[in-house]
Amino acid sequence: MQRRGTLAQEHPESVATTLLLSFEKVEQVNPTAAELLRFCAFLHPDMIPEELITEGTFYISPKLQTLGNDLIALDEAFEVLRSYSLIRRHPDTKMLSVHRLVQAVLRDSMDENQQCQWTEQMMRTMNQVFPWEESAPWLRSQRYILHAQACVALIEQWKIINTEAAELLEGIGNYLRERAQYTEAEPPLQRALAISEQTQGQNSPDTAQKLNNLAVLYWHQGEYAKAESFLQRALAIFEQALEPDYSQIANNLNNLASISYSQGKYDKAELLFQRALTICEQTLGPDHLYTALNLKNLARLYSDQGKYDKAEPLFQRALTIREQTLGPDHPDTATSINNLATLYEDQAKYDKAESLLRRSLAIYEQALGPNHPQVAANLINLAGIQKTKANNSEAKSLLQRSLDIVEEALGPNHPQVATCLNNLANLFHDQGEYAKAASFYLRAIAIAEQTFGPDHPQVATYLNNLAGLYEVQGKYSEVEQLYRRALAIREQALAPNHRDTASSLNNLGVFYWNRGKYRKAEQLYRRALAINEQALEPDHPQSLMVRANYNLLLLRQQRQVHRPKPHKRKHNS
Repeated sequence: MQRRGTLAQEHPESVATTLLLSFEKVEQVNPTAAELLRFCAFLHPDMIPEELITEGTFYISPKLQTLGNDLIALDEAFEVLRSYSLIRRHPDTKMLSVHRLVQAVLRDSMDENQQCQWTEQMMRTMNQVFPWEESAPWLRSQRYILHAQACVALIEQWKIINTEAAELLEGIGNYLRERAQYTEAEPPLQRALAISEQTQGQNSPDTAQKLNNLAVLYWHQGEYAKAESFLQRALAIFEQALEPDYSQIANNLNNLASISYSQGKYDKAELLFQRALTICEQTLGPDHLYTALNLKNLARLYSDQGKYDKAEPLFQRALTIREQTLGPDHPDTATSINNLATLYEDQAKYDKAESLLRRSLAIYEQALGPNHPQVAANLINLAGIQKTKANNSEAKSLLQRSLDIVEEALGPNHPQVATCLNNLANLFHDQGEYAKAASFYLRAIAIAEQTFGPDHPQVATYLNNLAGLYEVQGKYSEVEQLYRRALAIREQALAPNHRDTASSLNNLGVFYWNRGKYRKAEQLYRRALAINEQALEPDHPQSLMVRANYNLLLLRQQRQVHRPKPHKRKHNS
């Protein structure tokens, strides 16, 4: 850029000099346009939304603040920049683009102090205008994320350490985490924590919040020990604060409880959920929305253990709070309706469950639109009911629609896509379409391994289902390997008495039973039974299935006759 070409007569000036000369002319003609180009020099060069300028420049300089309110002045600034080929405007998408050379020359023409000042102004702008609270499919934030990440690069380049930098890094990390971009989310969250520790102190509530954000990331990735240590440290900070924020304490306890719950440490999870609920009821009130969230979490724990009598009144109370506070047609109210429907489905009250699911689906479609990921999750639940009722064509239609929605909204490699693929594969398996089922299971496994790593419990779920398919097809050597790998993952990642570990033990036991390896099967059944006795209610369907298999095995040993066929294993959804 700085060197002149060899044909000096035809190209007397270098690229940098030529661009700067053009920029000087712009400054003479329209100083506001020149300032606007400086603003764009610190953004990503492509896909600059025009609304980012009309909203964001308010936080930059007085010269640019007028552009947000005066569209004629903005249009004139664009025209000047276009006349010197310094910017491109795309009227169909309302996007701008700036050549990278133009950005580089402009930034290099500034001293370090000026570049740092512009970086800080851009951080302030992004913190103000980025739609951090937007939910999937993130239509607006997808237009902004490249520019927010450009700010992150500038923060690193100039080693900026202040609260605004930490706030931006935290926001971007949380955003990427919600989109299941876990590898990309970790560095900004770690950097936000380091800045907060340096600027706010290691025991500040702000630092505790950054610890909590990182813990949630590690929890999603299945790094439970790391997540728990971060949460314990954050909890200690919140509790020791001069003015404790009880909502933060309750949130922290909730996260700790959820980690224990994910690992199958149900007794520990129950105590933590109950403690969080008590804090909410005492400090926020019995009808607070956060109280409803805590009620839901505790109810879900009871439901998974088969403690339906305990779960139902908690789900009902959470629904009542949301209906009264948010209204009957709010998406969060629909979520509570969904939770209650799932409880009824677990109890085989299918008509009740279906009625509630259709009600929540109507709310989601009306409030969020027909192509929202939450609609897709509801369709999966509704498809499960139809599959139970043997309405396979309707179940297939619902599952295919859910897959189309999440692929469009979240991208082809999001974990929710893997969930949809798994459920469709289960249906194809049951209908005897084995080739289709296998391709869907394999794709779900690939997504989960890429997103979470090869040793995450979600990977084990899909491995388990693929093994069941291969067993039907007689691919026995592959079946044993898959069941063993799924069991090893669950034993390593989950608590010893987790219900999913018991499920893997039962599945491998059934496999050995069918191969005539009765002693191996008996050992696995005994282990599965012992886990279920600790983790589940005696009349829980999983407990009943394992006990039935074990009793059949004992009956065969007593009679020494041809073995009865063990109960069919269930897919993991």
